Amino acid sequence: MFLISGGGIKVISLLPVGKMVDRFGTKPFLNIGFLMAAASLFAFSSITSIPVVFGVVMLVGISYAMILPAWNAFVATLIPKGERGAIWGFFLTLQGSGMVVGPIVSGLLWDHVSHPAPFIGSAIVMAGLAVVHFVLSRNPFRTAPAK
Repeated sequence: MFLISGGGIKVISLLPVGKMVDRFGTKPFLNIGFLMAAASLFAFSSITSIPVVFGVVMLVGISYAMILPAWNAFVATLIPKGERGAIWGFFLTLQGSGMVVGPIVSGLLWDHVSHPAPFIGSAIVMAGLAVVHFVLSRNPFRTAPAK
């Protein structure tokens, strides 16, 4: 039920959020999305009430719906036109590798550290991505050498 509620809210939110990203830009959606994901994932490390867990799962779904279209649009602005295929291929390879490595690392954290550890680790990763986005959005990719 958790996967259905979180995934369902994400699927319902993707198209409207994508349209808002086109209208308002990527920055607010990435800032809010990464921070909301970090906070909601961190909340999993201590919440025990099932109704509250459902609410937090839905926040994770909404934050992912904010991140996905905005991150892809943001990365697209950083890629030079002549290298888009190769760079997107590399980027998607990294993303797919994360989908393989993430559950393995989370399982090891769960088994060998503590049950809250995978959620805390995921929250740290999301907070790290918020910092990466902040840095990249402050210093945009240069396509021409500085004069």
